[in-house]
Amino acid sequence: MPVLSRVSSPSQITTNNVAVLSQKSHASIETSNLTETTLSLDQDQNLSAVPNDSTTSRSTTHDASPIKKRGRGVTTGFEVKKRAKEGTKIGGIIIKKGVHLPVGPAEKIFKMEIGVLTRKYAPKGVFYWTDVTDADKQPILVKLAGEFDIDIEDPHTKKVIDKIMSRRFTSFKHRCHMHYKKFKTFDEASKHPLDNIKSENWITFCKHFEDEKFKAQSVANRGNRGMMQVPHTSASKSYCQRLYEMEMMEQDLEESMEQNQDDINREPIEMKLYFDTHHKNGIWIHLQVQENYEQMKAMWEKAIFDGDGITGREILENVLKPKSGYIRGLGYGVKPKKLREVELEALLQAEKTESQARNNELTKQIESQQTVINRLQESFDELMFRMDELKHQQEGGNNSSPE
Repeated sequence: MPVLSRVSSPSQITTNNVAVLSQKSHASIETSNLTETTLSLDQDQNLSAVPNDSTTSRSTTHDASPIKKRGRGVTTGFEVKKRAKEGTKIGGIIIKKGVHLPVGPAEKIFKMEIGVLTRKYAPKGVFYWTDVTDADKQPILVKLAGEFDIDIEDPHTKKVIDKIMSRRFTSFKHRCHMHYKKFKTFDEASKHPLDNIKSENWITFCKHFEDEKFKAQSVANRGNRGMMQVPHTSASKSYCQRLYEMEMMEQDLEESMEQNQDDINREPIEMKLYFDTHHKNGIWIHLQVQENYEQMKAMWEKAIFDGDGITGREILENVLKPKSGYIRGLGYGVKPKKLREVELEALLQAEKTESQARNNELTKQIESQQTVINRLQESFDELMFRMDELKHQQEGGNNSSPE
């Protein structure tokens, strides 16, 4: 097992510059008041610190009316409302096929607005997103279509938005639960609704938090979170968005610099992402991530030496091993390919290779036949030339004979 050491990878300067420049490029749209109150990742981390709620009596707080802390407050979508008054839609939202998170210059505003609309329009008497009907989701989709330059009729786009709504819905429910646990008893909690939740809706939340099924799930969530051994330093920004920003930065660098052999052989961007999101102040945050990166680097250098083609995603999958639902090192926005998809791609590739081979063979046959045709044409032209010569000779002989 390697000893934790300061990072000395050649990619450190480049990747750090990427992070700084990408933050500057988003300064115009990531306004200070646009901060999501609770992200699902933070939710899991906070959940692991929640005390056991197996009883209705809680000793976390001794005051029935806890003092409110000063803070940013609930996100209200100020920037979106401002643009709506101007009559313009917000662009800069990219939802790629095969990627299950949005990226782009307005990615943060887009996800925050989904959170605002989900809190506003989602039914308060439903506690799990799978129980929310399409009819309840439709007002959110219509509102987003009017605010952002997106195609909500696209099935993949709709699926991505639905996943974000689900996570924001869970985050809101988590905030409610944290507020509920500030009180010692059910009666005290039920008298102090969170934010602008109506009293009758808040009571249904309180009853849900006392449900044995919910308590069991909370315990399971804390246990699952406690099993995570390797943290990261990406904070709330998704890996997909970081990859997008790094790709944009690399494109700018390639346009401004002449490509040389060192540029061609530089490590894949996925490895740089892993490097950036698993060290802090020049030190690896865990022994395991340092070992993982060294394995990736060794695999990449071997591929370069052997002349083999290998992608950054393949390196991550070989070293980190994909988990059900997502690829480690790329976040939940990038899904591992299903076995059927892999088989289908292999079949399509085999057919493509076979078709290319047939095309090459037919091309050779055509070229061979064309060569024969050219030779026949040359022979024909030569024959016609000789016939013309013979004809001229005969006419010349007839003209020179005595009368």
